[in-house]
Amino acid sequence: MVNFWIIAAALILVALVLVLVPLARAKGNRIALISLVALAVLVPTGTVTLYNQLTTQDWEAAVTAPAPSGENAPPIEEMVAQLEARLQDGSGSVDDYLMLGRSYVTLQRFPDAVSAYGEAWNKSNNESVEAALGLGEAMTYVNRDSLNGAAGELVDWALAQDPENPRALWFGGLVSLARNNDQQAADRWTTLLRFQMPDQLRGVIQQQLAALPPASDAVMAKSQQAEAVSIDITVEVSEDLKAAAANGAVVYVFVREPGKAGPPLAVTRLAPVLPISVRLSDTNVMIPGSTLAGKPELQISARVSMSGDPIAAAGDLEGMARWDQSSGIIKMVIDSVVE
Repeated sequence: MVNFWIIAAALILVALVLVLVPLARAKGNRIALISLVALAVLVPTGTVTLYNQLTTQDWEAAVTAPAPSGENAPPIEEMVAQLEARLQDGSGSVDDYLMLGRSYVTLQRFPDAVSAYGEAWNKSNNESVEAALGLGEAMTYVNRDSLNGAAGELVDWALAQDPENPRALWFGGLVSLARNNDQQAADRWTTLLRFQMPDQLRGVIQQQLAALPPASDAVMAKSQQAEAVSIDITVEVSEDLKAAAANGAVVYVFVREPGKAGPPLAVTRLAPVLPISVRLSDTNVMIPGSTLAGKPELQISARVSMSGDPIAAAGDLEGMARWDQSSGIIKMVIDSVVE
């Protein structure tokens, strides 16, 4: 199912590039082109996100188990209807309404997405970057002129809170074009190119940048200095668990974004010989197009699996650590037993 949507996104992007890029030569069409490409990316990937969040699939199992065929998966509309019913009384959390907003975008129900994201924005006390971006994005799909109004203000606010948020940079470039600020658009999209993305999407952005002035010296210098992220980890086991760890079948090391559901960003499987050192990079990512770059903080977990199964089970041993851009080698100690 996931592979299907990734392929679908790529094919739609190719079609849009071939058909619509010639129309983008005039400045007034550039916003329309990029907006359409955004939809081509967001709808398929939004469906993947929706399945990740509304189903009970254990994504760690995907490390070794084949992906489900999707034949028995409920239709997207059915899952959204279940979510709507659960939120009818208005008591849902910020995350609930963010999920509902993403669901509506996936189904191209953009006015409903505006309502859902607006509820998330209000419930967050106007403090959620994701709610601000979702609301601004949905408003843009309803009325492109909102880029030069309320939607643009929301995107600007999100960029002020998180200057290297790829989604904010994407729509921030559109906002800049709507305001006739070509230099700012060039800076925002040049920064965006530092992140990993589908080749077709990168090509569209690069073509648009060719029609804009060069990015500022500061942005260019930072982009040239940006390097792919690699995380060096040393995994050890506490003294009181050494005997138990000796009976382990395999060691898994997972990398996740803190607080985000779904599959881990990256994973590796190691022999159960501790201590052990490993380097994780974009070569270990779970989903094509994902990247460790641009993440201010990551959660690292290591697990000694007694059965060899990546799904946590009673008796497995685990440890956790945090990584940020100032971290050197992460020294992780496996010091707890899964119950």
